[in-house]
Amino acid sequence: MVSQSYSPLNLDKWSEELASSSTSPLSYPTQTLEFLKAAPGPVIVVDNTSDESLATSYPLFLSNGIHIVTPNKKGFSSNISLWRDIYGAAANGGNPKGGYIFHEATVGAGLPVLSTLKELVETGDRIKKIEGIFSGTMSFLFNSFAPLDGNNGGKGFAACVKEAQQLGYTVCCLCERFTRFETLTVHDRSRTPAMTSMASMWPESSPFLPASPDWRSSRRLRSPFSH
Repeated sequence: MVSQSYSPLNLDKWSEELASSSTSPLSYPTQTLEFLKAAPGPVIVVDNTSDESLATSYPLFLSNGIHIVTPNKKGFSSNISLWRDIYGAAANGGNPKGGYIFHEATVGAGLPVLSTLKELVETGDRIKKIEGIFSGTMSFLFNSFAPLDGNNGGKGFAACVKEAQQLGYTVCCLCERFTRFETLTVHDRSRTPAMTSMASMWPESSPFLPASPDWRSSRRLRSPFSH
């Protein structure tokens, strides 16, 4: 839904207005960028997706002074060149004409791990080692399937996964042929050390190759803390 006059949307009736809207969606990123650039005030793009194609356009929006707030992991763990392009275009990466990029993702069961690491480095601390179970989903499964007292009530692993889904502890990815739990994939798990390593190296250039979008052809991560 697009407000052509840039007037605020009516939050009490947005669903009805969306259903009755006849405005064609703006093409992305060209028309979207031009529309946002013409806004009368500061603009913040909120990306609540896990879409890598959206993440690749972050440098374009940032370089035009548009701010971005996102939990999308893809722009910060797919490849090092995109990560450099994002922060190279951002005001908080050194571009005085750029927009600000603020990013936090579900690392450590939604705890503010990335921003904490970034702030530690910015204030002069050097991160030497990071340990832990970074996935809230996996932490729940470990404790459900194999609790400390050894008694899980006879539940199998599949039942534990089903319980995690019902409690909202998993993120599903709807694919063409099947539904998979995104938070249980090797791909998603490999993004976590990539993001935490990059945040810990801030604002230096990370010397390792982060997770490949295709885990089958990914190269082994090289920790920047092993030097």
